[in-house]
Amino acid sequence: MRELLNRQLLEVAAAKVVPALAGVGFITIAAKLCAPADYGIFALAFATANLCSVLAVVWLSQSVLRFAGGSLGVQPLRAITVIALACTALSCLGHWLLVTSGVVALARTTQAIWWAVPLLATALSLNVLAGAFATATQRFRDYRTAEVARGALLLGLVAVAGGTGAGAAGLVMAYGVGTAVPSVLLLARLRPAAAPEHMVSISPLLRQFMRYGWPMTLWAGLQASQALIERSVLGGHLNSELFGRFIAASDMITRGVGLALMPVVTYAHAQLMATTGRGTRLDAGGRRLLRHGAALIAGGGLVLTLAVLAAQPLLGRLLPGLAELDRLTLGLLCLGALAWTLALIAHKPLELANQTLRMSALLAAVVGLQWWLLQTWIDALQVRAMPLASLVAASVYLLGCAVLGKRGIVV
Repeated sequence: MRELLNRQLLEVAAAKVVPALAGVGFITIAAKLCAPADYGIFALAFATANLCSVLAVVWLSQSVLRFAGGSLGVQPLRAITVIALACTALSCLGHWLLVTSGVVALARTTQAIWWAVPLLATALSLNVLAGAFATATQRFRDYRTAEVARGALLLGLVAVAGGTGAGAAGLVMAYGVGTAVPSVLLLARLRPAAAPEHMVSISPLLRQFMRYGWPMTLWAGLQASQALIERSVLGGHLNSELFGRFIAASDMITRGVGLALMPVVTYAHAQLMATTGRGTRLDAGGRRLLRHGAALIAGGGLVLTLAVLAAQPLLGRLLPGLAELDRLTLGLLCLGALAWTLALIAHKPLELANQTLRMSALLAAVVGLQWWLLQTWIDALQVRAMPLASLVAASVYLLGCAVLGKRGIVV
């Protein structure tokens, strides 16, 4: 069992690492070849689209991973895909109604690329769903191939967009098309050849998905809202050029730290689910696994922070925005990314005990605190306010997870 799990983890890791590297490359190329203001527009549109996608498909993707397995037939796969796209469209429509009614300001975006959020949200939803189907049916090699193709396509398209001066619209098209095409091809390849009489009825499947998935959607939506909150607040206080340069540097650090540390989270989660049999009790082995994972993330993250600070001049050649940051702000960006990665380990006992609603309530309070701190500090601290507020919020979330565990929430 352990040998099979490790082999599967290698396939999944390959599928995750390549597009993560491509994401870093995408930011680097976009920041060097495009105007900072254009990257700022793309970053805000991407954060909005990601939130729309999360709200639309997490309940489906997480449920597919947990319940569907290899039993998905042609009809359920098609139906779930259609439902995911419909939910994405409704989510984007809801966002647009909030914008047009004045409840949400369309900061740093223009009517010329009103299509940015729907395109990016649809591409992201297709990618998440394809990954969930591939993982649930153990088609790891197909998933890896599709993600490698996605990474190569993203880099090629962003280079074309930057080289031709396509601006923010070009960046949106590059990411949207580069993500959607391999995802659609993967979904087509995953379609099973099941006979109609062997198909699973979609109605009870969806009811089961809804019962399990909506608490996960709530938590994931709150997590996705953090990036949108940060970009919206900063975008309202900084000029377009400074906003674009700083957000590019911030995205580079966040993606880089996540790329380095996320394999530990992935391995710990997979081992924990395998050893507990999806139960609710965290045994001695599970606690030891989480302690070791947390120690690896904390130690590796601190080493990575020191390495980034030492290599700032070199990194600044790749991304000018990084060279302009003072050491304290750069260090806070690294530590904030480290703290939020550590949080993914810290709340595993709560997740295992099916306490997703408690996790969501805690995260909602933390996101509110983060927004308030950012609003309070932005005038005095400028760009430094964002990583400092993020680090404080992550620390409170970590403390909250520890308190809930000690009070016996986790059995």
